[in-house]
Amino acid sequence: MDEEKLWNALGPLQNSKLHISDYIEEVSRILFLKAVSESNRVTFDKTPEGVGGAVHLEEGYRWGDIVGAESSQKKLEKYKGAIERLSDDGELAKDFFEGYSTKFDKASTFKKLTENLEEMHLDQHNDDFGDAYEFLLEKYADKAEGAGEYFTPREIIRAMVEFSEPQVDESLLDPASGTGGFLIHTYNYLADKTDNFKDVEEVPVEGHFRAQEIVTSTHELGGMNMLLHGMDASAVDRKDRDGNLSRDSLEMFRRDRYEETYDYIIANPPYGGDNEVEPIDPKCTSTIEINFLVLIMRLLSKNGRASVVIPDGILFNQSFSSVREELLNYFDIDCILALPEGAFTPYAGVTANVIFFERNNEGTDEFWYYDARSDFDEVTKEENPLDYNKHLREFVEYKDQRENHDKYFKVDADKVDEGNYELHLKKYKEFKYEGHRPPAEIAQDIKGELDTIRTELDQMIGETSD
Repeated sequence: MDEEKLWNALGPLQNSKLHISDYIEEVSRILFLKAVSESNRVTFDKTPEGVGGAVHLEEGYRWGDIVGAESSQKKLEKYKGAIERLSDDGELAKDFFEGYSTKFDKASTFKKLTENLEEMHLDQHNDDFGDAYEFLLEKYADKAEGAGEYFTPREIIRAMVEFSEPQVDESLLDPASGTGGFLIHTYNYLADKTDNFKDVEEVPVEGHFRAQEIVTSTHELGGMNMLLHGMDASAVDRKDRDGNLSRDSLEMFRRDRYEETYDYIIANPPYGGDNEVEPIDPKCTSTIEINFLVLIMRLLSKNGRASVVIPDGILFNQSFSSVREELLNYFDIDCILALPEGAFTPYAGVTANVIFFERNNEGTDEFWYYDARSDFDEVTKEENPLDYNKHLREFVEYKDQRENHDKYFKVDADKVDEGNYELHLKKYKEFKYEGHRPPAEIAQDIKGELDTIRTELDQMIGETSD
């Protein structure tokens, strides 16, 4: 898939007055029409209610009919007709077309765009449609202010999935699914590693997945991303016990206490900024990232595993020491991957890690670090972008030979200070850092300390009153 050619094909939209978020939504639906028309997912019969995996779109409103219409206006009218019909189809399309209306204000813009996309050869067997959409989501995260919060660099996702080696029969949760990257890469990993992976105990692989995303537009982008990667997004459980779309993982936990647990949880939860929440546990402050980490700990099944992106502060902030103590005593921490400085550039400025752990009441005897930070220059968008082969490939390749790689090192759990239970890389390795932490990250750490002081003062006042 030629990314430059695809970006150039979107020239008519880039020159229009549409915001990038609007034309990403438009292109996703246009790509969907092109993709299903070139696959076996289009049926001639109405898709039965409750059945996913297929799309009914009557002749006259398919991709070939749209691009073959004789005038710009008729092309646009057929596209609008396709949206109207798909919004009333089975679950596969209905969730993503129902209530949607095109934002094209000029038929000529639509005509030029469809002609450009028709000239592109996108092979569904090579996952070109999914790759094209991932590329557009990356552009969206890069260019739209705040959009990067919902986008995890695909190099990091790949490393997390391949290191964790998910199994085809494991139940999987992403409690902050964003644009669906973790689910899609897990699905593709299982497809590569498993014979006849489509059928496991007569349940589609996607039927073992659950996804939640609080932002409606991002939720829709993620669903469309799954569709364009050949997944049956309707099989992914995105509803609560009452059949409503479940958006907010933390609120759902408070309300339902989540009767389900999961064998494998993978996530890049939201963090920092103004994302204050009501704590879900006495161990938590109002900081959203610690609430998500505790949520994930609570939702793991017996021997369930987790791979979670966390900011540096979670590993050393005094406010979170009781959570780290619980991780060490009731979970088995396998490895902490210290990501390069700037790993989320240009999407976010946080310094981050990935922690891999599993539920184990015997606790942690020893754990490993992989230092992908100290010996690398800070990641930048242009001059030094994040690169899987350069920064993360050996982390995965040496998983089972850690003692043979100088970036891996082991720490005995009894070496951890029982006062603060600090787990930050610099506590256990000489660490040279010539840059400056982002002001927002420093402010978040200060806020965490203030939350702790405020809590302790409230307790003292309560004791005095008694």
